[in-house]
Amino acid sequence: MQLTLSDVLQRLHTVHQDMAAAQRAVREARDREVQAEAILRRAIVTATLSDECPTPKRGENGVTVADRNAWVDRQVEDQRFAAAVAEAVRKSAEDALRVSRDQASVVQSLSALMRAEMQLTQTPGAP
Repeated sequence: MQLTLSDVLQRLHTVHQDMAAAQRAVREARDREVQAEAILRRAIVTATLSDECPTPKRGENGVTVADRNAWVDRQVEDQRFAAAVAEAVRKSAEDALRVSRDQASVVQSLSALMRAEMQLTQTPGAP
């Protein structure tokens, strides 16, 4: 595959735009993840302080702390799932940004090779 200087410059411009979009996606995903985590923490507090929340008691037939925690976990399942999804989306956006950076590195290397080749061909006495 023969690349021209114009091809490399176009690809460099495209990679630059892709990186900017990927950075925005990471920033937005982080914001959504922080919001989802805050919603989850508020839901846990609300469920724990609820009148319906089982209170741990000592004794043979008492409610254990594990019972209470399991009840709270059931109350916040949707919020916990939303927080997990937000984390996965953020990680995916970070992966996309890394790929974009890797592509930029490849294009920069191609550009440097082309620049070196052009200098060799422009040097007086070069074949």
